[in-house]
Amino acid sequence: MATETGVCSEHTSDTLPNDNPLLLMSYVHKLVRVETTEGDVLAGYVKTVDPISESVVLVLFEDGKPKVLHVIMGHAVKSVTVVTDASPADKEHIEKLFMPTQKSSVRRSFAREKRSSSTSLTEETPPRAASPPAAQPYQALSNQKLSVPAKKVAYNVTRK
Repeated sequence: MATETGVCSEHTSDTLPNDNPLLLMSYVHKLVRVETTEGDVLAGYVKTVDPISESVVLVLFEDGKPKVLHVIMGHAVKSVTVVTDASPADKEHIEKLFMPTQKSSVRRSFAREKRSSSTSLTEETPPRAASPPAAQPYQALSNQKLSVPAKKVAYNVTRK
C-alpha cells in the first residue's frame, strides 16, 4: 500500500526514548523504518509501542488486508526512522485489526440460551423435603422450672 518513493525522514532516533512516553506515542499510526541490532531493516505502520519494554508492533498492509505483522522487542531496536503519517483509511485498518469481529447478537443469543437452560433445570428439580426441626437448645432443662430472682434497682435522678 505504501511505497518508499517519497521518503521524507521526519525523525530518526537511536533506540527508543523510554523517558519520553509522548514521543513513543507519536510513533503510533506512522509508517516507520526500524533498524535492528542484527542489521535487519523492517518497515510498517506502528500499531503500538510498549513504554516499558519499548517493543514495537508494526503492520504492513497489502490490498487493504494485513500482509505482515512484526513485533520487535525493545532491546533489538537500533534506530527508528519516521517515513510518513498513515492515511485515514490506513489508520482505520490499523485500529480495526485487533478488534473482535463477533457480533453482539451472537453473544446475546448465547446468553439467552444459557439462561433458558438454567431456568429449565430449576423447574425440573423436585422440591427438597422439609428438613427436621433443629433440636431446641437446653432441651434437657425444658422440664425444669427456672426461677430468677428479680432485683429492684433504684436510681436517684435529679434534674437541674
